[in-house]
Amino acid sequence: MSDISPNSVSQQSASSLSFNDLCHAVIGAESPALVTSPSSSVLVPVGHVIRKSSRVSKPPLCYNDVVKHPLWVNAMQEEIQALELNNTWCVVPFPPGKVPIRYKWLYKVKFQSNGEVERYKARLVAKGYNQREGVDFVETFSPVAKLVTIRTVLALASLQHWSLFQMDVYNSFLQGNLLEEVYMQLPQGFYSQGENMVCRLQKSIYGLKQASRQWSMRLTEALATAGYFMQQPKRSHLEAALRVVKYIKKKPGQGILLSSAGQYQLSAFCDADWAACLMTKRSVTGFCVKLGNSLISWKSKKKNTIARSSAEAEYRGMAMVATEIVWLKGLLVKLGVKDLQPTKLYCDSKATLQITASPVFHERTKHIEIDCHFIREKIQEGVICTEYVSSANQLANILTKALGTQ
Repeated sequence: MSDISPNSVSQQSASSLSFNDLCHAVIGAESPALVTSPSSSVLVPVGHVIRKSSRVSKPPLCYNDVVKHPLWVNAMQEEIQALELNNTWCVVPFPPGKVPIRYKWLYKVKFQSNGEVERYKARLVAKGYNQREGVDFVETFSPVAKLVTIRTVLALASLQHWSLFQMDVYNSFLQGNLLEEVYMQLPQGFYSQGENMVCRLQKSIYGLKQASRQWSMRLTEALATAGYFMQQPKRSHLEAALRVVKYIKKKPGQGILLSSAGQYQLSAFCDADWAACLMTKRSVTGFCVKLGNSLISWKSKKKNTIARSSAEAEYRGMAMVATEIVWLKGLLVKLGVKDLQPTKLYCDSKATLQITASPVFHERTKHIEIDCHFIREKIQEGVICTEYVSSANQLANILTKALGTQ
């Protein structure tokens, strides 16, 4: 196995050399060394490291434990090779005035369903909390779908008998191109024979603050290329787009059943437990929303203000569910559902229903905040229609109080 001398390194352009051409594996004077082959890019343990046990049941706690086991050394080498093949970085001289961010190795043992070891995984991550806003990153964004959106799509797919497929992107955060100039220290176990060499990150790496944002941009571009659009979707767009969630049809009884029966209409139930908190005397309100016969959204919350009556507590709860209904209707329209009827909002308080139907401010309502009267506006617009339901049939009871044995 050949070595690269410092003189030969200095005569070449640092940006043109690969990571393995510039790096040799070292552990320190007191630890067993690792060497790397520039041609094969494989870490090779030296000395008694090779004679250590090849079976490891628990992930190591520190780097010195890693080098004692060839399996973990191989896992680290696979991670470095994957990052190099992805052009995640290039090794360059450390520019003056820059502060390289630090990194960390994470180790985990992956098991199969039968309990046997599947593989040993090493992940190189950046310590994103060392980044400085305006220098190492500008904007951050986490493209996470709301569970309500997922349940709505599942319920709609059940009603329309769609076939759903689940997908995952391997190393998704490593696909985003970085726009900022970000430098990271050389990973532990490698050193450059050139002086003051660092990794300039060209693509995102796990741990960076902007990693999820850059991945979202790449995903948006890929979906747009495939014909996916956020507005006015057509059958061709639907056929080209990858499905997000796989609906597993099993025996009912486990979890929430998303039924294929029912109409394409929203219905909602709201309830309140007046002065439920014994310490603060604040009420607890809850609601649940169904699409057809499928429950897609629910919430229980202790209010920030004190209600002077049970009717007022119910009224505030209706205002809360009204905002959810308006958002869900907009979502369904984007998903291609048309001719939506006014959403039926069921409440078990007749006094509250009278307040919602009356535009006059009475003694019981004149102190209520203006935003709570949002429910009145939506009733007048025909977005929501209220109906009375008995307490025995009030589905939202479970979100405000403990249910009895009956």
